[in-house]
Amino acid sequence: MPASGEFCEFATEHLPGITPIRPDASFLVWLDARALDLKVGGIQKFFVNRAGVNLYDGRVYGPGGEGFIRLNVGCPRSLLLQGLERMSAALTISS
Repeated sequence: MPASGEFCEFATEHLPGITPIRPDASFLVWLDARALDLKVGGIQKFFVNRAGVNLYDGRVYGPGGEGFIRLNVGCPRSLLLQGLERMSAALTISS
């Protein structure tokens, strides 16, 4: 799953409550997680604590970043798949 487009398809199918925003040309994918309705800063903490996956909190990129997280998909495929599976499991357990 090296391409961000493939990641977006996987995320749409396996990460309930998260809407990926397909980048034009980048290995950084924005994830709209506002539907999870977690308090400010809670999205990043949720995935760190429940899935062992650290994502970039959208707030550090300025106003309007609340509820968004950014994921670097430019890593080894096996590592990315492992992280996505853990994210999916964390969301499934919490719903």
